Amino acid sequence: MNPFLPRLARTVSLCILAASLFPTARAARSFEWRPIGPADLESIAPPLAPEIGAEILYRYEEIDDSDRHSGARCRDYFRIKIYNQKGLSHIDKIDIPCPDGMSIRNLAARVIKPDGRVINVEKSAFHSREIVKQRRKRHQMTSFSFPGAEVGDIVEYKWESRAKDHFYWYTLSPMHDMPARHVEFQVSPFLAPGVDCSTYTHRCPPLEDMNGKDGFIPVHIFDTPAFKEEPYMPPKNDVRPWILFYPRVYLGGVLNFWARLGREKVEEVDACVGNPSKLIKETAAAIIGDVTGIEERARLINDYCRKNVINTDRHVPESGVIVKAKKRPSPDYTLQKKQGGTLDMIILYHALARASGLDTHIALCSNRDNGAFNRDIHLASALPDPLIALRDGMRWLFLDPATDVVPSGMLRWQNEGAQVLVSTPGRPMMWQTTLTMPAAKNLARRSAALRLDAEGTLAGSVRIDYSGHAEMSIRDDYMNETPAMRDEMLRARIQERLPSAEVTKIEMPGIDDVTSSFFITYDIRVPRYAEQLGKRLFFQPGYFEKGISPLFAAQERAHDVWFPFAWSEHDDIKIELPSGYTLEAASAPGSLLNANWGEYDVEILVHRKINTLEYKRRFKFAGTRVIQSGYPHIKALFEAIHRRDSHTLSLKADDAEP
Repeated sequence: MNPFLPRLARTVSLCILAASLFPTARAARSFEWRPIGPADLESIAPPLAPEIGAEILYRYEEIDDSDRHSGARCRDYFRIKIYNQKGLSHIDKIDIPCPDGMSIRNLAARVIKPDGRVINVEKSAFHSREIVKQRRKRHQMTSFSFPGAEVGDIVEYKWESRAKDHFYWYTLSPMHDMPARHVEFQVSPFLAPGVDCSTYTHRCPPLEDMNGKDGFIPVHIFDTPAFKEEPYMPPKNDVRPWILFYPRVYLGGVLNFWARLGREKVEEVDACVGNPSKLIKETAAAIIGDVTGIEERARLINDYCRKNVINTDRHVPESGVIVKAKKRPSPDYTLQKKQGGTLDMIILYHALARASGLDTHIALCSNRDNGAFNRDIHLASALPDPLIALRDGMRWLFLDPATDVVPSGMLRWQNEGAQVLVSTPGRPMMWQTTLTMPAAKNLARRSAALRLDAEGTLAGSVRIDYSGHAEMSIRDDYMNETPAMRDEMLRARIQERLPSAEVTKIEMPGIDDVTSSFFITYDIRVPRYAEQLGKRLFFQPGYFEKGISPLFAAQERAHDVWFPFAWSEHDDIKIELPSGYTLEAASAPGSLLNANWGEYDVEILVHRKINTLEYKRRFKFAGTRVIQSGYPHIKALFEAIHRRDSHTLSLKADDAEP
């Protein structure tokens, strides 16, 4: 189950208010352990996926959101057959997440032996803990194991959960990490006067029965394969089957949903902005000074918001206090408090831009990380990310002042190449597609000045400059952490590929100033970097690729290959060679050039007078998606790149025998 609690459009909210006048009551459904047939107890071979070693015999999920006076109630039930030792690993530990706003109750689990004996899991075996995910949001996780579970057993577990509010919309997927013989969903959606339930199926058969027993919509799906996680795969919602339940509103006929949504957002924002106040005008004038260019004014205001106003949806202020207004705060309030949520910051930018004479509007953008956007799904949360749309003559520019790590002139990769709804007062809505940054804009420029000694130890200093999505990603990883934690994180990343590495003098200038350039420097010492065999040293001059595994290891692929964005890397490495050794052959690994995907080139220079080797690597990958049938080609390409990155040179001691 994947429930969300979005703020609904005004029309839907009015319908929900009216629904409170109509009480409902429903007798509780039975939720007992279900009978197990002898065939399942005695089965010894999995019919669906023998290589997995376990399968879900039966899975049940019930969502009852029909009670207008309380939140949604859910029930989940799993029955799993274990066929071999590998299958046991799937039930080694069961984790049941509980999102904020929900509570778990009546959790029970048991093991059923092939002869029918039952071993119940004691309540003391259930352990709950708090976890922090996604911008410090706190969730509960309950975990347990099955005592005495063995090959041939059947294990079962079930639980009930309650939400504080209605779900309004939710998606259900029959796929799990194990194949499933039978998946059953029973859904009783929230229905208010004037609201109907719409459904959308993705890679699932369309629903045939929308009027099941006791007001529940039944869904039965059989012989579902296991979901296979793969590196660099498309968003899960693009590749796995799912069923969406969401509200459809009628008021005197079918409404143009997207046009109405755009108008309501314009009205909401304009009501907050109004006529720019004295504070807004003075602040805008101070920001732009005598700058007249449209893009430059837009950038200055964007950088001011990113640098001076904290987005409390992303960060906790240093004071630890998040100011919460009783109603939607005005731009003045957000400016004075120097903090606000995502939409508050968008509204603030809008007010400052309007006061500066810029023609800006609110835009609602899809998020590529959620999967492909579909206009046929009339759901406001399908456009989750508010942006600023700036009209510059005949073109539209899009800005994201609420995400501090996003440089002006760019968007997060999730919002690049995405559908965006722009609605302006008194004009029809417009659909636009945001631009995608080329690989050259997403650059990691890496340099190193190193020394290799006669024992094979490599030491020196390193600097990495980031730009574009490379900068956004790495800055986002580090900026919320303490300096000590930043050092620990970087050290762990380097030691993951170079276990013996000693990393010191770590510096991250600009990490706390999002409008400055960002780079990392550190000193490195790697014992046994070069392999010593007799009178020879063998070493890999490509320091930044040392210890990295091939990008794709599997021989076959279930999904397309999908990279979030194109990227490029420039490496400039100087290695002072040990005295008393001579480079035997300074051969370069060879280039790869292809207009379709990018380029790869390595140049190796030897300065014999100063006994120094210079290694230059240029890599650019411009493609972002390769269909599944093209996997052998993309795998072969990155294997060729990996071989070149692993290119080894040899040094021979001058006193070695010829």
